[in-house]
Amino acid sequence: MALYVTLWKYTTEGFKDVKKAQKRFDMAKRAIKASGGKIVSIYGLMGKYDLISIMDMPSDKAAATIILKICSTGRITSETMPALAIEDFLGAMKKV
Repeated sequence: MALYVTLWKYTTEGFKDVKKAQKRFDMAKRAIKASGGKIVSIYGLMGKYDLISIMDMPSDKAAATIILKICSTGRITSETMPALAIEDFLGAMKKV
């Protein structure tokens, strides 16, 4: 499993029916689980982005598929980065 940090931003369309955000979040959670992943944490933000999530996904392909599926609604955009545990990151630095 691999961790992915995603910054999410609502589109104009997403804000028009923001009261349905809980329903959309529940659908996304089910899709992530069905793909073998899980949401580790998610937070609402104040600033350039509206949400941040950390997902544990079985592969890059699974992560990309879910993120594209969520964004294909036209209600949200995203920027995703793979994340390494700090121990792994520091271990990689030692090899430089």
